[in-house]
Amino acid sequence: MKRRQFLASSLAAGTALTAPSLVRAQAREIVIAGPSAQAKMFETDVQPIIEKRTGAKIIMDGSISVKHIQTLIAQRSAPTHSITWFPDTDMVTAMGEGLLAPLDGAKIPNLAKLLPGSVPADKLWVQLKVARFSIGVNTDKVKPPLETWSDIWTDRFKGKLLVPAYALTQGPMMMTAAAHVETGKPLAEAQYEIEAAYKRLKALKPNVLNVFSASPQAIMLLEQGEAHAVVGLFSSVLYPRMRQGMPIDLPSPKDGAFGSPNCLGLVEKAPNASLANAVIDAMLDADVQKIMMEKTFDSPVRGDVALDPGVVAADKLVSLDPIFWGKRRPEFAPGYAAALA
Repeated sequence: MKRRQFLASSLAAGTALTAPSLVRAQAREIVIAGPSAQAKMFETDVQPIIEKRTGAKIIMDGSISVKHIQTLIAQRSAPTHSITWFPDTDMVTAMGEGLLAPLDGAKIPNLAKLLPGSVPADKLWVQLKVARFSIGVNTDKVKPPLETWSDIWTDRFKGKLLVPAYALTQGPMMMTAAAHVETGKPLAEAQYEIEAAYKRLKALKPNVLNVFSASPQAIMLLEQGEAHAVVGLFSSVLYPRMRQGMPIDLPSPKDGAFGSPNCLGLVEKAPNASLANAVIDAMLDADVQKIMMEKTFDSPVRGDVALDPGVVAADKLVSLDPIFWGKRRPEFAPGYAAALA
């Protein structure tokens, strides 16, 4: 209830967070509440295909998920958005606010063609693609190559390691990696060992150069060699720079790399819901999945899409429990900050 009150009160002005151009959708319009970081890729490489395939006129409203959720709460009786494009933990928040409608396999046939685990049991969202989270390294500085998560606690990274701020998507993954090293449990099990995570994070402090809150700045320090490794980089952020010849890489530790699912949901009381279902289905088509993989280096959620070099199969990545982190994440923030202070 506190979270609900916070989200609602932060938008006392009603629709203030909604783009001025967004009004209730017209006959063939579908407005997507999506990530600003992927808006250009979507509008350039995916949107024209989806519009031709479905007859929809798509508007990508790019912002961060928390702002989208605030807008959806304010407009719950008459939403302007039809589709949400959030990380899975933010889908949990939207679910808790009653903002999502169940997906119908009869209206979205591609749901039956996805990898296991791509659709939760309640069918309130579907994974669109999965970003790989790992440890970015400067290949000129990190020799021999990094092999396991425990390597970043060794003296060779003293004062040369960047770690993510807890507010970032990568924060809970950093905690999970720490708990894994401390307990020896697999990543999927270690994510619940919060006290172990704090203990191991404290042991990491001698190696921490800084806590970063923006990936571009972290990558710059990595390329320059001031940082030798950055915990919490995504394939879609690092691979373009690798292809430009920078001495960096994103190896997957032997004990596992994380996957951060991008998910699609149908807004409760969505305008043009039938058309929105068609748009979601088209975004799960094999050729569209392939295009997004090629442009973002994220893993497709269909097993019939051949993987490009460097792309790890989605079902080989470790995804965090979205219900656990979606509901309890805020309470762990102070301990994370204190451990690294």
